[in-house]
Order: sequence, then C-alpha cells, then structure tokens
Amino acid sequence: MDLAARVSEADFAVLLEAPTTRHDAIARARRIVDEGARDSALLAKGDALDLRVSVAMLPRKPLNGAAVQRWMLGAARAGRTGPAEDRVRVLG
Repeated sequence: MDLAARVSEADFAVLLEAPTTRHDAIARARRIVDEGARDSALLAKGDALDLRVSVAMLPRKPLNGAAVQRWMLGAARAGRTGPAEDRVRVLG
C-alpha cells in the first residue's frame, strides 16, 4: 500500500510499497516536482509551489520507523537550503 502523510509543518512523506527501482523512484519524484510547478487556481497568479523531494531506497528488512523519519526529515531540511535547481535529492 502506498502512503502519504504530513510529518511536519512543511514536510510530507510518501512511502511506496510496491517493488520499485531507483530509476522509478527518481522519476516519480520528478513528476511530483513538475506537477507542483504548474499554475493552480488555488494560488495567486504567477505563484507556484517550491517543491523539493528527497528520495531514499530503504532496505527490505524491519526498520525503526522513528529513526527513519528523523533521518528523512533531516535530509528534507538540508535540501531546503541547497541550490534551487536541486529539486530532487537522492539519499543513500
């Protein structure tokens, strides 16, 4: 089952359960960024979302959910301070 959740004021997590490749995960992240850059009737004219996505391939073994969440949030926060052209960061 795929899952999306807000994990802080400015961060969301998306977990993809289906078997996927690194290439597919990066392509999905790029689609999310591209969709966020489109004009929206909900935003003021000329405004767009500034989406940055961090991608990580987690191992297929039991993980400590809280530790993984802390790691991902740290990576997401670090990505917000990076260059604007780095919209997709691949971790690990």
